[in-house]
Amino acid sequence: MLAVVPTRARPGAVVTISGAGFDPDPGDNAVSFDGTAARVTAAGPTSLTVTVPEGTTSSTVTVATPAGSATSARPFTVDDAARPLAVTGVSPTVGRPGTVVTITGTGFAPSPGANTVVSGRTRATVTAASGNSLTAVVPAAAGSGPVVVTTDGR
Repeated sequence: MLAVVPTRARPGAVVTISGAGFDPDPGDNAVSFDGTAARVTAAGPTSLTVTVPEGTTSSTVTVATPAGSATSARPFTVDDAARPLAVTGVSPTVGRPGTVVTITGTGFAPSPGANTVVSGRTRATVTAASGNSLTAVVPAAAGSGPVVVTTDGR
């Protein structure tokens, strides 16, 4: 049986997989998160150090070694909100109050109410959210200026 610690992390994070029968050569252990191959950076007979791959989803983790394979008992959760918070795009870049704007980036909370969008020092209403996209409505008192996103105190 495999255990993954932590059980929740963002892609790019390093996790430890505990179990038995791992090969001491990192390259002889194939690890996948929902079928997406992960990079094993260190290995021992009872422990693997692995980087969570980009593009993975929440799922069980599978390890295949020359001696056999095993799957984690508990699912691993990809936590997009744990990604670094960054805004990479705003569309449209100009609009009147009431205009619906899509903000792309990383690290957004999946719940609209957990994200704060400020435009020209005025808070916008977030109507939809995912880890990499927000939909907001330009507020009546918005002025020109950068769009600033905060989430869960970040």
